[in-house]
Amino acid sequence: MNLRSTFNLAAASPLRPSSSAWAAALASCNSTSMARAYATRARKGVRSSSPTSYLGGGLPYLTRKLELEAQRELEPFDPFSIALNKIADNPGAHKKARKVGRGTGSSKGKQCGRGTKGQKARGRGKVSPGFEGGQTPLYKRVRKHGFTNAMFRSEFVGINLGQLQQWIDAGRLSPEGKITMATLQQSGLSSKLTKSYEKGIKLLAGGSEFFAAKLDLEVSKVSQAAREAIEKNGGSVQEVYYHPRQLRMALRHPENPLPPPQEYRTRP
Repeated sequence: MNLRSTFNLAAASPLRPSSSAWAAALASCNSTSMARAYATRARKGVRSSSPTSYLGGGLPYLTRKLELEAQRELEPFDPFSIALNKIADNPGAHKKARKVGRGTGSSKGKQCGRGTKGQKARGRGKVSPGFEGGQTPLYKRVRKHGFTNAMFRSEFVGINLGQLQQWIDAGRLSPEGKITMATLQQSGLSSKLTKSYEKGIKLLAGGSEFFAAKLDLEVSKVSQAAREAIEKNGGSVQEVYYHPRQLRMALRHPENPLPPPQEYRTRP
């Protein structure tokens, strides 16, 4: 009989595991001295639910794990027993952190595992990434290649035609009249352009196969496929330009109307 089956046999008894059951379990593991010690404690009237209480840390995790497995096999499954307040880690999943500075006998006393003096032994003890002790770091020694336009990028908040049709079907957007970027923002279909590099709203052709509304739209940009889908249904779309700061202020504060659109700036 192996260790698992022996512990399951001892823990599967209808009553509380007896001294003889645990003694037999320990004896089957070639632990005669431990079984004898447990039997002695049982004769003296010292009660214990498991042999781990006198082992001083011997096999605590394995014994507890086998006890829980045997308990799960005996208990019927209750679907209502699963709840957020009953979620817990398995026994032994988290190890208690060692306290430092508690004497040299604790292996983490005096210098607490930080070594002798130096920057890493004091305060946060952190060194910034890429720091090489004062010499010129690698990212300054190598040549830089490529080009980036991140500081001057222009991004647009994309809205698909399928989203427009879904908003219209739900009654959240009226197809009557001119639909501007302020109208789209107030309906909750677009964001408020909170980032400085967002220059407006662009219509995309996603879900154009479901788009069947006749709309008069006014946005910053529109893709060629989206324009064709809108004009196919008898609608129209116009690209307008607003200064990014004015557009953001108008969309953040709905009480402020959109200013008159300026001429759209295109490179010659």
